[in-house]
Amino acid sequence: LRVHWIPWLDDWLVTKCMSFVGLGRTSMESDILVIGVGRFGKNHVRTLVELGFGDRLIVCDSDDSQLVDWRAKGLSCVNNYRTALENDSVKIALVVTPAKTHFKIASEALELGKDVFVEKPLCLSEHEGLELQNLERKKGSILMVTQSICVSISIDLISVYLHIAHRDRGATQHCFRLDIS
Repeated sequence: LRVHWIPWLDDWLVTKCMSFVGLGRTSMESDILVIGVGRFGKNHVRTLVELGFGDRLIVCDSDDSQLVDWRAKGLSCVNNYRTALENDSVKIALVVTPAKTHFKIASEALELGKDVFVEKPLCLSEHEGLELQNLERKKGSILMVTQSICVSISIDLISVYLHIAHRDRGATQHCFRLDIS
């Protein structure tokens, strides 16, 4: 699965990586669509605004109450992500919605040729992941997903092994923090 993994240090780093406007593939005039501004989405929006992308940002959530504060701050807000995705100026879509919607929204964005960043998990099945991979290749887009960073050399070694051993098939790594004292 050719997915571009970004170390998840915090929401600032991931959003900063995305703020390079599609990893140099699109112009600085491209709009960035953030779909879903609940728990994690609001952090992406806040960071993009702090990085100076507020004027290129379109904030989308089906729950209008989530958009009230962003409208008050002068950001462009919409309720329908499909309409926003059809906008030719939107080249990047951040999917920060409930996990069960990731595949549907990401595939719609990829089908329209957008570069897509998906909050973890990418999707809920291997089959969906392979479909997204095929869409990415077919459309020449970039598909990115977050990855939690685990502070352990053994986890890093396992990550390297999984990346090398499963380069063409995709692999999932799970990490649980059991004690943060």
